Amino acid sequence: MKKIVFGCVFLLMCLNVLSQFTQVAESAVFEEPEEGFCKVLQMKNGNTMFFHLKNKKGMSVRAYDISHKLIAEKQLETSLGKLKAANVDGFFEVNGNAVLLVSEFESATPVLTRIIVNGTTGALIEDKEIARMDKVSMGMGYGMALGAVALPDFSVRKDPFSDNYAVVMFNTVQSDRNKRIELVLYGADNKEIKRVNYNSPENKFKYLHFIDMAFFGRNNVALLVSAYNTKESGSEQAAFLLGTLEEGDKEIKVTRLDVERNLGATGGIARYNPVTKKLILLTTTRLGRKEGSKNGKTAIDVVLTFVDPVTKTMEHSEQPVLQDAFQKHAELFGKKDELTVGPQNIYINSDGSFAVLFEELKLYSRMGSMGGWSGSSNTANNQYQLSDAELGHAVVANYSILGTETGSYLFPRSQHLERAAVVPFYQSEREGTAQKMDRGNQYKSCYYLPAKNGSYMLMNDAEKNTESIQKGKITKIVGVSDCDAFYYRISGSDIVPGRVMLYGDPGKKSHNLSIFTISDYDASSNQFVTLKLENERGDKGVKLVWLQPQ
Repeated sequence: MKKIVFGCVFLLMCLNVLSQFTQVAESAVFEEPEEGFCKVLQMKNGNTMFFHLKNKKGMSVRAYDISHKLIAEKQLETSLGKLKAANVDGFFEVNGNAVLLVSEFESATPVLTRIIVNGTTGALIEDKEIARMDKVSMGMGYGMALGAVALPDFSVRKDPFSDNYAVVMFNTVQSDRNKRIELVLYGADNKEIKRVNYNSPENKFKYLHFIDMAFFGRNNVALLVSAYNTKESGSEQAAFLLGTLEEGDKEIKVTRLDVERNLGATGGIARYNPVTKKLILLTTTRLGRKEGSKNGKTAIDVVLTFVDPVTKTMEHSEQPVLQDAFQKHAELFGKKDELTVGPQNIYINSDGSFAVLFEELKLYSRMGSMGGWSGSSNTANNQYQLSDAELGHAVVANYSILGTETGSYLFPRSQHLERAAVVPFYQSEREGTAQKMDRGNQYKSCYYLPAKNGSYMLMNDAEKNTESIQKGKITKIVGVSDCDAFYYRISGSDIVPGRVMLYGDPGKKSHNLSIFTISDYDASSNQFVTLKLENERGDKGVKLVWLQPQ
C-alpha cells in the first residue's frame, strides 16, 4: 500500500510541472562537437548563432534567422594555434557582432586574441592580438607547478546594460606589485577607453590576487581582489580589497572590506544589482581549526555582503543558512552523509531579488599512464598523476531584495568528471564564455535558468535516479549514454522539486541529452536555445532547439 501511495504522490509531482517548456523550432541535425569550445548566442537582431572553435585552426559558424532558418554556414580560418592550452575568456555580442576573447600560451607567453564575427553573415571581421604579458620562465613555471604562485591569467566581463566590456590582466610574474593587475576598458566600437593599474594600498600587501569584477555603470567597474602577505613579508596576513573605477577617474580607488576572518580571503563573486544600485559580494574565507569543523580540519566561511560602490559603505552582511536544503538532505540521505556545498554563482532577478547557486565539489588525484594531462609524474613507472572531479548535490537559495534568505531547494545528483580542471566558482567564471568539449564532461553540469515566468534547474541524469532519490539513493553518472535531459521547476514547498524529461520520454534504448552549458536565454522574447543530442540505438546527431519556458 505504501508503494502505491508513493507512486501516486510522485505522479502528482510530475503532473504539476508538466508542459513547462514549449518547443518553438529545431534545426536540422549536424555533427556532434566533441573537442574545442562551443557557444550559442541569440543576437539582438533576432538571429541565433552557433560557434564551434576547434582545437586545430579554424572555427565553424552557423547562423539562423528570426524564423530559425539556416542563413549562413561558414568555416573561418583564424590565427589561433592549437587550443589544448587555451581558454575562451569572453564570448558575447557587441554592436551587433559576436566578440570572442581567447587566451593562449604562445612560447610560454600569455597572449589574448580578439575575434569579431559578423552577426548576420558569420563572416570574419577581426582577428587581432590585443594583450600580451611577460614570458613565464622555467623557474617561474616550477614555482607555479608547486602552487606557490598563480598562473598569469586574463579575465573578461561585459556590462549587461551596454556594449562596453573590460579585460583584466593578472600578471603574476610582474616584479612590481603595483603592476600585477591591469584593467583595460573597451567601448562598443571595440576601442580602448581607459587603461589603469590596481595598486596595493600603501604597499601593505606583497601579493594581490584578482577575484572578480562587475560593471556598475557603462564606464564604471568594480574589482574584488584578495590581498595577502606571507608570515615573512608582512604583519597583516590577508584582506579583501574593493577597487572602483568611475567615469572621469584616472586611477582605481581601493577600499579595504571588513569581511575577512582569521586566515583570510580565498575567493568570491561580484555582481551589481541595478535595482538597489548596490554590489552583491559573495566571498569565502578560510577558518582556523578552532572556528572550523568539529573534527579539527579547516573549514570555509561564506559571507554575503552588500556594498555601495560610490560611498564604499557596507550596508548588509550575513552568512547563508540553507536550512531547508540541509534538513531535506538529512531526511533523504541521513545525517552521516554531510551536505558540503560551496557558492558557485549569483543570479539577479528583475525586481532586485536574487538567487545563489551552491554545489558540492570534490577534487582528487589518481595515477594514470602517459598520454594524459599530467600534474606530476613518476617517470620510472611511466605513471602520471591525473586530476578528476566529482559534482555532488546542488542547492539554490532565494533572497529578497534586502538580502534576507527566503528559502532553499535541493537537487540531488552525483557526476564524475574525468581529468577536469573544475575549480570553486567555476559557474561564475564560465558565465559569458564558452564551454570546453572534453571527454563528455560538457554534459555533466547543472544549469540554473532564471526565466521570465519562473526559474528552473536543468541537468542530464539517469532516469532511474528519479525514483531512487526519493529513497535516499543515487547512481553516480560516469558515462552519459543512459542519461536524458531533465528540468525542475523551482517553486512551491517541495524542497526537492519534481523533475520531468525536457524532450519527453524517448522510449527504450533511446536518449536525449543537452549541452546546457553552451545555451543562451533571451528574456525579451522568453526564448531559450540549447544543443540537443539525440542518441537512438547508437546513431548520434545534434541539433539546436528553441524552447519557451512557460
